[in-house]
Amino acid sequence: MDAKNKIIIIILNWNGWDDTIECLESVYQINYPNYEVILVDNNSQDDSIKKIREHFSNKTNLKSQIKDLNIKLLEYEEKTFNSINRDEKRLDQKLIILKNSKNYGYAKGNNIGMKIALKIFYPDYILLLNNDTIVDKNFLKELINATKNQEKVGIFAPKILNANNRHVLDSTGHIISWGRVVDRGSKKIDKNQYDNRIEVIGAKGAACLYKREMLESIGLFREDLVTQYEDAEFSWRAYINSWKAIYVPQSIVYHKIGRSIKKEDSKLLYFQRLSIKNITSTVKEYGTIKQKILFSFILLKFIITYVILVCLINSRKLINLEKKS
Repeated sequence: MDAKNKIIIIILNWNGWDDTIECLESVYQINYPNYEVILVDNNSQDDSIKKIREHFSNKTNLKSQIKDLNIKLLEYEEKTFNSINRDEKRLDQKLIILKNSKNYGYAKGNNIGMKIALKIFYPDYILLLNNDTIVDKNFLKELINATKNQEKVGIFAPKILNANNRHVLDSTGHIISWGRVVDRGSKKIDKNQYDNRIEVIGAKGAACLYKREMLESIGLFREDLVTQYEDAEFSWRAYINSWKAIYVPQSIVYHKIGRSIKKEDSKLLYFQRLSIKNITSTVKEYGTIKQKILFSFILLKFIITYVILVCLINSRKLINLEKKS
């Protein structure tokens, strides 16, 4: 196996140490050797760093599935990010933990990791992984195999399946449908109908491989989008800047869909509003006239769905108040 391509894997954590540990366990068992892991913690308040440190610092950890568990943990506070020692890039099997001073959201949190990776490690590719994913041992090898002789391909998308029901698809790459970027095959039963390697326009941020030259050319995630549709905006931006994307069905990732978004009513409504705002602004910026017209019908559906959701939440609150009185 040709492992000359250096990969930096970036995982963002916020109050999700149990999922993050399971994700890391799967990552450290992959069969592609030339990679390092950067864990970016968005100021977790659940002792995430302590839990992760305890898990991977214990060489006799019976709960770990990693043979010869011996992972060097290197922790940095945000104010010391610039002091990361370049010599540390030569250490074998390490976990670099970047501890942010606040929760910056998905876009900025990942950008912090990508900036450090590009500046210090100069990788050939950067791989983003949600902390609520589990990877197949072959997933990175298959992605890297797909990069051969693909100079103008900047994004490689794995086959993402629902971790709660592994017969259901989550994403087989980004495409444009009804005027906006969507996850191809989302929520469909996997009947091997998406098992051909094809060109798409991008990849879902839960698991995506980005070429360094593309990142240096078009920039990173738009931080004003915070945590909704930032991956789709990035895919579209890459596409209109003539960077291609390839879907690699042999690369398998399992995603615990929705685990990273809390279910409180106020947050649910916030994410709905943010999603509508971000999708609309992206279509406005990149869409053709035809795509904008098509999206107007989808936008109407989004607004109606949001209004119904508000009514249902308010009705439930009213019922609860009546029960208490």
